[in-house]
Amino acid sequence: MKALQFSVSVPQFITLKALGVLSRKAYYKGPLAAVKLVDIPGAAVEITGAVSHKPMMGANLLMGGFDRIYDTVGSPKTLNTAMRCLKAGGTISQVGIWHDVKLDLTPLWLKQQTLKGVYGCGYATYKDAWTHMFDIAIDLVQEGKVALDDMITHKFELDHFEDMIEVNLSKEKHRAIKTIVSFVTN
Repeated sequence: MKALQFSVSVPQFITLKALGVLSRKAYYKGPLAAVKLVDIPGAAVEITGAVSHKPMMGANLLMGGFDRIYDTVGSPKTLNTAMRCLKAGGTISQVGIWHDVKLDLTPLWLKQQTLKGVYGCGYATYKDAWTHMFDIAIDLVQEGKVALDDMITHKFELDHFEDMIEVNLSKEKHRAIKTIVSFVTN
């Protein structure tokens, strides 16, 4: 399995890994780079063959699902959705940081999932050397193990940072997953 990729081989759904969920839906860039709206639990059923069950209380819970999910948003909605779409014994890498996250931990203990916190600043042993996380990230991108284009939906020149802030404050309206600032002008 490649880094930052689900164990399923459906390339048009690959940015589901970002789980840019603002409700129970996420945006992804399909094969023609068109941004589309996807129902994450429904897509998980379709892609992985998981079976959706309605418990006595709470949202539907999938039996089966993804092996690994990278939550780059970190909101209560994204994390709760991720736990429900993750298979038994699966791993969520929590990359995004939010405040006051309230969770229904039922999927975590019922399906014996692993939730790993990831903090992007610091050092780790990588290729037998004590390496800063940013250097590791750059190396993974250069090696082609991480495809950043799949995650980026909006790109702004530095002069338009106010537009970027507006888009980030209303991600669902603007259908944004990740936005970036370009310091290079064309």
